[in-house]
Amino acid sequence: MKYNLLKILSIAIIVLAFDRCAQIGSLTGGKRDSTPPKLLLATPELKTTNFNNDVVTLKFDEYVQLRDLNNQLMISPKLKTRPIIEASGKNIIIKFDKSELLPNTTYRFYFGKAICDMHEGNPLINFSYIFSTGSSIDSLNLKGEVMSALKNQKEKDVVIGLYFNKNLTDSFAYKQTPDYVSTTDEQGKFKISNLPAADFRLICFVDKNKDYIYNGADYEQIGFLKDVIQIKSDSSFKLDLFNEIPHKTFIKKVVMNENGKGLVIFNKKTKNSILSFDGTRNEDLYQLRSEAESDTTEFYYRNFKDTLWLKVKYGNDQIDTLKLKVPVIRVRNKANMKLSGNIFRSTINYFEKPTVKLNHWIDSTKTKLERMSLMSKTDTMMGKTKLSISWFGCDQFVINNVLKPKVNYFLKIDTGAFKGYNGFNNDSIKVPFTLLKKSDLGSLVLKITFNSKHAYVVQLLNNANNVIKEDHASFSLSASNTATITFRDVAEGTYRVRIIYDINEDHVWNTGNYLKRVYPEKTYIFEKSIKILPDWEVEQEFSLKE
Repeated sequence: MKYNLLKILSIAIIVLAFDRCAQIGSLTGGKRDSTPPKLLLATPELKTTNFNNDVVTLKFDEYVQLRDLNNQLMISPKLKTRPIIEASGKNIIIKFDKSELLPNTTYRFYFGKAICDMHEGNPLINFSYIFSTGSSIDSLNLKGEVMSALKNQKEKDVVIGLYFNKNLTDSFAYKQTPDYVSTTDEQGKFKISNLPAADFRLICFVDKNKDYIYNGADYEQIGFLKDVIQIKSDSSFKLDLFNEIPHKTFIKKVVMNENGKGLVIFNKKTKNSILSFDGTRNEDLYQLRSEAESDTTEFYYRNFKDTLWLKVKYGNDQIDTLKLKVPVIRVRNKANMKLSGNIFRSTINYFEKPTVKLNHWIDSTKTKLERMSLMSKTDTMMGKTKLSISWFGCDQFVINNVLKPKVNYFLKIDTGAFKGYNGFNNDSIKVPFTLLKKSDLGSLVLKITFNSKHAYVVQLLNNANNVIKEDHASFSLSASNTATITFRDVAEGTYRVRIIYDINEDHVWNTGNYLKRVYPEKTYIFEKSIKILPDWEVEQEFSLKE
């Protein structure tokens, strides 16, 4: 018995020893490779002169691949035929027709981030293969930045096009690709290297379809320099990017997602009217805000079951006929009315009336006020008031009750309070809101010294770059260059100030026109933010520099 115990104990000790020796830690794979491929050899060499080859081989220190080559590769000046570029093991092989190469010209194959290692995908950023068909390498540089003309912010991924100023028509941007090309980085900056001393035209555009051609105001943004630029030394330029106003007006699309409501979307703002096709059913159509210019027009319709025939008038006496399929009304969607309006902001300014908007054409004669009530709560007391409303338009009403500031109100609407002409009803809803006092808002007094006696538009922008308030300033020849602008009833928050050089004195910002060589009106946004507090008047001085 004693011998057996000693035997068992000995075996256990041996097993434990082997187990400890045999333990293997988890495989971590070592440190992740974050090193991009390194060029070992180029054949012909980088910056070869008197180049006369049709194949280039780039040899790297590891296996490589090409990613997004169509978008990353830029060849300057351009070639008529796109080269064949392939990754093979540790090599990148470039094949092209050398008969297309111009004499005494420096070529740059810019790969961007296309060359990556095979395993981790680490990119070799901003790699270029450069050669010259002449006896020297061109060495001039052009750099600059692109800014949004209205928002005054840096624009990334914008194509920079540089064109030799030879036999160019005014519309060259629409018809031909650039001779030299680059794109802006995250800071809106660009650089084109290895340029010859020559005369060029310079533009920039947002190339949505990657064809290196400006496709017009309906599709892409553009910026340009009016004058020919002479590259004799390293040069720098700034371009303002803007949306042109389209030359022609047309209907982009029609949206019919809801029974009883539709949207007609135009390619630009225009006055328009929506009528029944033969004019006999106009009473069954209701167009919202028909008096205003707009790029999106909402309309309601009733008593149309399957097909809706419309005649849309817009622009310069243009008329389109639309045949639209009416969405089917399903029983489960009978109570799908959506409510909006300023009461859904929770707080309403003291000078506003509480407003409710529905998304259907409402038969106001069938509104059931007894299914709506206005409740208020002060401390622990809850009161209920009979609701008084007034309709304006076919889908909005205001609350006429006299309200007190800082009281917690609740608008309670029961199911079926509203009836739409297409048979829809509302669901029940309870909306809390409060009326602000005048002292809940602040004021801003701006004292601005302008750099010249132009007319200006002064705008107050919120954090989303939306215009909250605006005013205008202009000067006579005998007046000083300083103006005081006061913005009252401003909600608490952080704001910035934008100045528009109002060249034509129409009190709005005007965009540019490429073919007419008209720049957009210049804007300037002060870098300093302004904090507005309740019941507080903030004074701020700015000096506008050119």
